[in-house]
Amino acid sequence: MATKTSPARTGSVWTQMPFMHGPTGAARLREIGPVLKAASDQCANRKQRVKRHPWAVQRVQQVLRLQRYDQWNGWIAPATDSGGRRNDGIRDELLAVLREVAAAEAEEMGRVDA
Repeated sequence: MATKTSPARTGSVWTQMPFMHGPTGAARLREIGPVLKAASDQCANRKQRVKRHPWAVQRVQQVLRLQRYDQWNGWIAPATDSGGRRNDGIRDELLAVLREVAAAEAEEMGRVDA
């Protein structure tokens, strides 16, 4: 009976890209790493802020048509796509939820400070 072997795996697809090889590729990785980390942290922070409010969780699930809240990673599309077309609709609804969350947080802080 033959045994199955898995091919060697790399930690990131970026390292497999031809333009990422050599010293120039290393410099690109050093540049993009902090940018990706900041974006990931921003999404995680956004998701955590929404999670504190059950009504906001429910609204995000409705807007994105999700079964479970944990299916959302906190990402919101940019104002325009790569073709310059506006990303309206879902983006606007998510931003409205975030504005309501910010208002609720400000109100909670006002109660704590009073």
